[in-house]
Amino acid sequence: METHRSMVKAWETDSFGHFTVAYYFDRFADASATLREALARERGLPVPDTWVPVEYLARFTAELRGADILHIESGVLEAAPTILRLGHRLLNSSTGALCTALEQRLVLPPQVRPLSEVEQARLVDADFAWDSPKDDPGLADEATQGFILAGLDRVRAGEIDASGAFALPNYVHRGSVGCLQLLTAIGLTTEYLRSARRGFSTFEIKLRLESPGPKPGDPVRVESGLMQIGSSSIRILHRLSDPRTGRRIATARQSGVHFDLDARRSGPSAAELRAKAAERLIK
Repeated sequence: METHRSMVKAWETDSFGHFTVAYYFDRFADASATLREALARERGLPVPDTWVPVEYLARFTAELRGADILHIESGVLEAAPTILRLGHRLLNSSTGALCTALEQRLVLPPQVRPLSEVEQARLVDADFAWDSPKDDPGLADEATQGFILAGLDRVRAGEIDASGAFALPNYVHRGSVGCLQLLTAIGLTTEYLRSARRGFSTFEIKLRLESPGPKPGDPVRVESGLMQIGSSSIRILHRLSDPRTGRRIATARQSGVHFDLDARRSGPSAAELRAKAAERLIK
């Protein structure tokens, strides 16, 4: 079913001229809420607001820029007693092109009754075609070295959503800050990016959330590290935590490419830069 329809506002584009990845997640958060409301109304999904989002995997396949119009189609990929896996497809409403596909995993808290087999069968959209990635490089939970301090700030009151939780896009915004901090640390400085007309274009984000999320006034520390570097591709890991306790708040894996801003496509970075960056891989 269609769960969202809107456009890319000018202020939602980033330094490289395309729709900021955090705002994709803003739209997907709306789409998820709309889908769960519809499922409760039409298919008997119990307690639609009780489901806790724990993981997202977004794959970006086509670029959106300012003033582009978009819509989202959503469906239930899987239903288990305490798990829902939702699929959301964001399309360019003008061309029909698929821009982003996002898988979302939600769980029920222990005190809530699990779904029955009948409820599970009723929820799944068997005809919702979906292509899940076959390989997953993980989130490098065992890595302890190679990270830099890439962000340190506090949660603002305006970053809380209607449910009282830390709004989804704000996790991704902090990862975007971490991305540019890390790119600078490995030699892709803002001065280089401006003079060479280059940027960074994300093609995948995997985000895992830890409960409870932060509250207004809480500090957030971002540590970022390089997972992998190729001729044009770069894979980065961001860890968000509470610096007072060290408790992990979220982990995000961001994969992207060295991007030619004029050609609007990926291009290789300099060999010497890649060699230098390879010495900084996390382990």
